[in-house]
Formats: sequence, structure tokens, C-alpha cells
Amino acid sequence: TPMQTYEAKELKVVTADPQLTQARFSACGRVLLGASYDARVRRWDATAADWTELPAIEGHGGWVTAIATSATGELLVSGDSWGQLRCSPYLGEKCDAKWSVAQAHDCWLRAIAISPDGKTLYLADHDNGTDNLTIGLPNGREAVTCNPSFAGIFAPHRYF
Repeated sequence: TPMQTYEAKELKVVTADPQLTQARFSACGRVLLGASYDARVRRWDATAADWTELPAIEGHGGWVTAIATSATGELLVSGDSWGQLRCSPYLGEKCDAKWSVAQAHDCWLRAIAISPDGKTLYLADHDNGTDNLTIGLPNGREAVTCNPSFAGIFAPHRYF
């Protein structure tokens, strides 16, 4: 039947101190990523039996409040409570930013979605007064901010 009922199954308990604002698996399923209150993106190796914590991705100034991954690349886009937007690889030991926009917005970035063609990032912000602010990004990409009711989900993500 099209609508089947599934029961949740615990995979692994992962603890983080301080707590995470959100967590999601990378598109490849190999890494669990967590947006953290300590200005880092935490990473766990989901292929290891014990889900080993990997070195965190650093560089944000405020709480990391939004994360999204590209499906075809190995890139993570993250946003924080100071309005900073960063793009970093999430696999490997060294995860230096590919690019960042220090003041992509003047308030919290709440959610990020990547368009299927990978050319546009959609950002949900904390400011009800700002809609559709376009920000230029490297390589001809752009970011568009939307109001907090934005639930931007693109599936499947194909390019970035």
C-alpha cells in the first residue's frame, strides 16, 4: 500500500555537549552532521560501529542554526545566529571553508535549502521584515532569503 506505517528504530545514541540545534545525515549517509551551540558543526562517522566523532568544522562566530548538504558534491552549507553563511567540505580531516559570507543576513539564519540545480541557496531568516533578499555568492550562485514560514525542501538535490 502507498501509506505504510513504520516504527522508529534506535540506531545509535549520540551525545553532544553543548546540545545541537539540529542534526542530519549527509546525502551520502556516511556522516551525521550536527549544528551546535558552540559555533561548530559537529561530525560523526556513521559507518563506524561506534559512530566515532570526527574533528568539528569551525569558523562560525555564533550558534550554528542551519545546515544543508549537497547530494553530488561533498559540501556542507551552514548558517549561524550572527547571519554568517559558510560552505565547507564535510568529508576528510581538513574541512576549511570553500567560501563564506560574514554578513549574509543581519540576523539568525534558521534554515537552508539548496535548489536542485545547485545555483541557489534558500535561506529562512529570523527577521519577519525581510523577504527575497538576493546575495551574490561565488561561481555565479546566489542566495535568496525568505521569511520564517519558508519550509524550503528541494528533493532530490542533484547538483552543487
